[in-house]
Amino acid sequence: MAEKKKHKKAKGKRGGAHAVQRPAASERWEVVIYPWTTVRKATRTQPRTPLGDDEGYVYLIESTDVGYVKIGWSRTPEARLGQLQTGSLPDLRLLAAIRGERKLEGQLHTWFADRRLDGEWFLFREGEDAVELAMEATAAVFQGWEPD
Repeated sequence: MAEKKKHKKAKGKRGGAHAVQRPAASERWEVVIYPWTTVRKATRTQPRTPLGDDEGYVYLIESTDVGYVKIGWSRTPEARLGQLQTGSLPDLRLLAAIRGERKLEGQLHTWFADRRLDGEWFLFREGEDAVELAMEATAAVFQGWEPD
């Protein structure tokens, strides 16, 4: 696993979101963490720089009743939360959005394959922090990790 690195947190304007930036290889990347956001309290992600054609966010959305976590990709994760909530009885909440290309989603699916329930839904072990683990996995990917 990738080594933990210190990171800076800057409190967002609304919703308690925090933007986290860490250096990885020769580039910087952006993570938005939503500590309590549900579809009714979602805030709009404001990228620090405009998104490129293939860029968006790998998001982590949690089903609050059982703790399952969906790892998906969208250009607008808050809108995706609303779409998923429409077809879901339990409340869903957006845990984090990691800026990156669509292929990052597949790399995280591979990284967490032992936790996969079905499709894009994963179950993290008791005591595991899905956001922290996703940030560590993303750092490893950006530093050159490739699936076997």
